Amino acid sequence: MNKYNVTYDATVYSADGEAQTLKLTADDLQIVGNATNVGTYQVKLSQAGQEKLKQLTGNNGANYKWTFKTTANYIVTAATADAKLNGSNQKTFDGTAVTTAQVNSNGQILVHFTFPGSTTESTYALQDGDYIWNAGSAPVNAGTYTITLNKQSILAHLQDALKKQVNANVTISADDLGGQASFTITPKAITDITISGSDQSKTYNGKSADLDVNGLKITANGTVTNTPLVNPGITASDFTWYDAAGKKLDGVPTNAGTYQAHLNANTLVALQKANPNYKLNISSKAKFTLDATLTIEFEDTQEGNKQVGQTITKSGVAGYTTNPNKVEQVKVTGNDKDSEVTVTYTVNTQTGKISYVDSDGKEVGQTPLSGKTGEAVDVIPQAPAGWMIVSGQDIPKTVVATADGIPTVTVRVEHDTIIVTPETPSGDVPTGPVPGDPSKNYDHLDTLIKTPTRTITVVTPSGAKLVITQKVTFTRTATFDKVTGKVTYSEWKVDGNTQWDAYTAPTFSGYTASQSKVAAEKVSVDTADSNIKITYKQDEVPTPEPKPDKPAKPNKESEKKHNHSKANKKGYDSNNNPKYEGMPTGRNKRANGPVKAADAESGKRTIGKAERKQLANKLNAKPKSVQDLLPQTGSEHKHTLGLIGTLLAGLGWISLLGVEKRKKKDE
Repeated sequence: MNKYNVTYDATVYSADGEAQTLKLTADDLQIVGNATNVGTYQVKLSQAGQEKLKQLTGNNGANYKWTFKTTANYIVTAATADAKLNGSNQKTFDGTAVTTAQVNSNGQILVHFTFPGSTTESTYALQDGDYIWNAGSAPVNAGTYTITLNKQSILAHLQDALKKQVNANVTISADDLGGQASFTITPKAITDITISGSDQSKTYNGKSADLDVNGLKITANGTVTNTPLVNPGITASDFTWYDAAGKKLDGVPTNAGTYQAHLNANTLVALQKANPNYKLNISSKAKFTLDATLTIEFEDTQEGNKQVGQTITKSGVAGYTTNPNKVEQVKVTGNDKDSEVTVTYTVNTQTGKISYVDSDGKEVGQTPLSGKTGEAVDVIPQAPAGWMIVSGQDIPKTVVATADGIPTVTVRVEHDTIIVTPETPSGDVPTGPVPGDPSKNYDHLDTLIKTPTRTITVVTPSGAKLVITQKVTFTRTATFDKVTGKVTYSEWKVDGNTQWDAYTAPTFSGYTASQSKVAAEKVSVDTADSNIKITYKQDEVPTPEPKPDKPAKPNKESEKKHNHSKANKKGYDSNNNPKYEGMPTGRNKRANGPVKAADAESGKRTIGKAERKQLANKLNAKPKSVQDLLPQTGSEHKHTLGLIGTLLAGLGWISLLGVEKRKKKDE
């Protein structure tokens, strides 16, 4: 019976008159129609239920004429859906704003519906106007952006989508919408990046070369139209000098020769930051030519050869390892041939990390980074277990390894959560160790559904029971913290009506209900269950006032006898004996003669024909009450009883006399 949300008791009577109470089961009832969609459906006794009811009365139910009427309804109300936006998508920087088609590409960003019977396919793809960018408008430049739902615009679209999926059986409101998605524009990789300036020259004057950086051009293959590379403000000090053979110099060249100027590693980092829409693979070409020549002569004297040069120790280039790192001093004579020492520089491997910090700035985890000096290292954040990356951050996609290592990338994270609804399968409710801290266990889940119920039981005059169940359902959701294991709850939300409706008891003629009406009652989540029983009492029938009998005509001779004031009947003495021959005596005395003393004391007397007829009519009449036959005054009561007794005796005597006469006649 639970699926009908009703209780049905019926009282019938078996052949011996004993009341039989039938407890029906769900198989004894059936819904008229297919109660799948929203609507009101009738509930009636099934054929099995009808037969079960008949069998209780004996004789296969033939003792009654059966009429089964449907009076119960089964109401299917619309369920409430939740809609959550989630997912992520990306594109490579192309100089144009993100479109809805790009948001929806590959189906990675969707609105997911949750309602009774929903599946992973219960989704909705965003349309123009359905969402809002945290940046205020559709983004163009590289970065990660957040999308949230435009509740006012999307609501009608979601309702239409639900109608197509589940007809009108599920509704949704703006309060049921939530979630967010992220969209990333990744930097565009470009190649053959060149920082070039015009060839420059000077005549040797014994002073260091002065590099003119005005008019430097930064070019590359693959840049987007109207989005050129930006000069971060390069100065002459941002270059490192190399000779014609590619050897790095300790400083700015002074002597005659041809030299090249290359950007140093720190300047490359600045260049990358100034151009976040591109992933740089940098090389530089900036030739600076000193067109003067300088000849060094060696002098040979008797004092011996002069020493040329000195011991050179190379501390190395930042971010590189030199080999050898030291060139020893040598003596040179006129007979020595030219000598060349090659020093090689090997790029170093640098390390760094992605540091994940909570809202207090405390590091809760890290991801190591590794790369060669001057290289762009990919940054791929992976939040620690139990944590999630805070959306809307400007997290770089790459960082350049410097001579001092790879700069630390800081990523803000927050506690990840799991939301549990009343529809969540029990196996999906989190239990046991918490991912963010295995030393802790998840809190126990409290109830997410409360249903205050009022049960009204009506016991009819025949003993049959009618049970009316009124329910108000409250639901809430639980949010489990994947770091602390704690669970928090949403506010209770009512599903449908918020009150027990008023109920009017049925009426039965001649009976009064113990409670004719049960008032409506507002219900809260803390309202206790209520049980109300309504019974019936038979109305009292008022007793009519008795009508006084017509007084019988008094017997004058009796009055004379009792009062001793009236004369005896003519022809009889004071003992009622005849004075003359031929007068009747004993039982042949006149019927209305005086009452004997014994009879007078007992209240009895002999009555006449008219009086007997009057009393006989009264006895044969159907009395309204005992009082109609027995007046309620003491002496009159006894007197009337005496009259009735005398009347009955007289009627019996008359009957016997009639029998005697009939016998004589037959003889």
